[in-house]
Amino acid sequence: MKKLLLAIAIVALFSFSVIAEFNTYKTPLVSPRTYGQGGVQRVTHYDPRVNFAHIKTMVYMSPPGPEQFKGAGRGGYAPMYPRATAYIQSTPWYGNPQAKVDVNTKDLPVSAEIDGHFEVWLVDTDTGYRTTVGTFTTAFGGVGELRYKTQNYFDAYDIVEITVEPFDDVDISPGPVVLLGIIPEPTYFNPDSKSAKMIIPPALVTY
Repeated sequence: MKKLLLAIAIVALFSFSVIAEFNTYKTPLVSPRTYGQGGVQRVTHYDPRVNFAHIKTMVYMSPPGPEQFKGAGRGGYAPMYPRATAYIQSTPWYGNPQAKVDVNTKDLPVSAEIDGHFEVWLVDTDTGYRTTVGTFTTAFGGVGELRYKTQNYFDAYDIVEITVEPFDDVDISPGPVVLLGIIPEPTYFNPDSKSAKMIIPPALVTY
């Protein structure tokens, strides 16, 4: 009789512990998505950098058509023609992407002389989608600059363009393209898979 009562008590204690465990268990899929503590990363070792490209490149921009030089310099060279550089950076990071565009120009028309300014665009040639990153004016020598920062990804864009726009522009479509450059192919984060290594307890190792 004592053995039966003892067995019943043990079964009851085990049942209560199992029920308590089920009540306190939380699946990692619905736990707070803090890196290293829960969420999909805890279950699948998901790395969001695989899905987005890392861009850190310099784009050299030139006129889209034949270059029309203005005069000649020493030795017969033609030093005056529109040109620009665009430094583009896009850093993939889970939940906090960072991107920027820095543009510097030379020998563009002076804004005061043409009564207009210039606008920088990023273009996706696959879809035709374009987004503006801002406008700037040029001073003597066609020198101008633009600094743009955003929390976004730039891996979809293939071309950077500069268009000329009037100061009182009310048309949302881009004006004539004066400079453009092709953005080099971005690099994606594709780490090599690590080979699995079986750890053998020292007690099982035979020499």
